[in-house]
Amino acid sequence: MAFSGGIALERQRLGEKYGGVMKSDRAKSLRNATGNASGGIRGGKAGTLESSRSSSWEDPWPRVFSEAEIEAVAVEAFQSPNPLIRRRAFDQLLGSLTAGNAQYMLGHLKENSVRGDQWRDFHYLWGMLDGKAAVEHAAESEENDLSHALAGWASKYPDEAIAHLNTTADEDMGSFRYRQRVMVNGMANNDPARATDYVLQLADEGDERASQLFEVVTSAVLSNCDVDEAATWLDSTYGEWADRDPEGAGERISSMPRSPQRDAAISGFARQISYGDPGKAIEWANSIAEETKRVEALTHAGQHLARRDRAAAEAWVVSSGLPKEAQRAVLNPPQIRRR
Repeated sequence: MAFSGGIALERQRLGEKYGGVMKSDRAKSLRNATGNASGGIRGGKAGTLESSRSSSWEDPWPRVFSEAEIEAVAVEAFQSPNPLIRRRAFDQLLGSLTAGNAQYMLGHLKENSVRGDQWRDFHYLWGMLDGKAAVEHAAESEENDLSHALAGWASKYPDEAIAHLNTTADEDMGSFRYRQRVMVNGMANNDPARATDYVLQLADEGDERASQLFEVVTSAVLSNCDVDEAATWLDSTYGEWADRDPEGAGERISSMPRSPQRDAAISGFARQISYGDPGKAIEWANSIAEETKRVEALTHAGQHLARRDRAAAEAWVVSSGLPKEAQRAVLNPPQIRRR
């Protein structure tokens, strides 16, 4: 009881000190305020840039703090002996962060030797609010902040981040590649569709790094999206990727553990390569664990085999293990309409 009473008293004291802004329903961490970073996979191309920006983070607090208030809250955020008060006060700082006060607030983080999650979240949010300034500051800084700021910028305004990155292409190539990877990861965590479009465009342009960046997007999707969303993305995107880099796509699928996501990736991959190599597509389709999806993939690949080599398809389908209806579908593929 003494512990809980102490928290209540300190909350009351903080509320009085900062004009009552510390309310439990407003004390959101950056992660809670943003929700799951993936936000689901949006269909089609990525959304366009928003026409206007809020001056602070989604306005989770009733007003922006003055410098004196920032200084006072920073004391609680970084020096209070109570970890719950420290966390709540830091959330208040993030809630009051704007493009105009970011540098001042950063000074308090440095004075208190802030590192870890707080350092990351501050720069990520600064990147979301004022990406150009945050990234340019980070580029001149000796601190570990560039990756966080650039990821935040790319998650909120990917086209701006891409345009900025392109202006650095003539600089040190190692630095450019590092920034590019960070940027793609930031995009993928918030909008996998936009990140996918960017990487596929690089592949179409012959960029040898596209395969590695596609792996970054895949990892983000598998980490952030639920099973159904990830499966939808994998089924669709691995078909496109197989058309550009079948070897790379196949290697990535082989490294996946058995799961619905792996089945979805194989389905899309096998569907695409069946046009050029139905035999290889059949091999891949046979490795799908889920029966319905496996039958669909084998039927599709078998139909392409029948169009190429009727005798080979007839010999294969007998031992394919497919249901009779699927076997008939293999040997009677629909006509392909020619344009």
